[in-house]
Amino acid sequence: MPASNNITIPEATVFQTVKAALHTLRNDYEEKIATPELTFLYRAIGVNNAIQGYNMFEQAKSVFLRPKNPNEPRFLDVSMGWDSDRVDKKMPHIHIIMQNDSPKDDSLGLGSGNFPPEFDDDNGTYSDFKVRRFNQQVNLLITGDNSNEKYLIYHVLKSILIQFIPYFEELGLQNVAFNGGDVQMRNDIAGLIYMRTLSIRYDYDLKSPSLDLNEFSRQIYLAIDKLNDDGTKTEIYNSNP
Repeated sequence: MPASNNITIPEATVFQTVKAALHTLRNDYEEKIATPELTFLYRAIGVNNAIQGYNMFEQAKSVFLRPKNPNEPRFLDVSMGWDSDRVDKKMPHIHIIMQNDSPKDDSLGLGSGNFPPEFDDDNGTYSDFKVRRFNQQVNLLITGDNSNEKYLIYHVLKSILIQFIPYFEELGLQNVAFNGGDVQMRNDIAGLIYMRTLSIRYDYDLKSPSLDLNEFSRQIYLAIDKLNDDGTKTEIYNSNP
C-alpha cells in the first residue's frame, strides 16, 4: 500500500493547537502553584495589570483555571465552528471559523517534485503529488457575557499561541501571523453577548495524492455511458487504444 500522506486540514490543526495551548496554560499553573510568579499566566499579565478595577491576574486565574466539570459551566473551551449552545448560555467560549482560503504563489507544473514521491509497496513504484499553495485566515471568535473577560481571553490566548508558532510550522502552517478586533455586540442572538476575533493567517501546501487518470477517466466515461437511456451505444472512450 502507498504510504499515508494525508492532506493538510488547517482548521483542525488550529483547533488542536488552541486546545493544547489552554491545556498547557492550566498544567503550567498547577505545576508551579507554590510559586505563581513563575507561571506563564503571571509573567504574561503581571500583578498590577488592571482594567477599570478589574485585576487581570486574579481574573485570569478565574477564567483559565476553572475545572471542567458539570458544576463549573463557565469552563473555557473551544469548538470547531459556531457553538450556539454556549452562546445561548452566555458562557465564555472560543469558536474556530474559517474566514477565507485563497491561492498563494503556486509553483509551475502543479508543484510536482516539491515533496518526496510516495512509494507503493504493492507494485514497487513511486508516484508524485500535485501541489497547490494557499493562504488561509481562521478566526478564533471569542464570545461571552463579560466584556473584560473578552479582553483577557484575547490577549492571553494571543500571547501563548505565539509560543506555539514552531508547532504550527512543524504541522505545515507557515508564515503565521496574528491580528484581531472587536465584533459588533449582538444582543439579538441571546441577550447581551460580547465578541472579539483573534485571527490567525498562514500559508500552507495542499498535497493531492497521485491518481491514475487513464483508469479514473475510463470509470467516469463508463458511468456516463450507463446514463444513456435511448438504447444506443456511443463509444466515447477506447479502453484498448
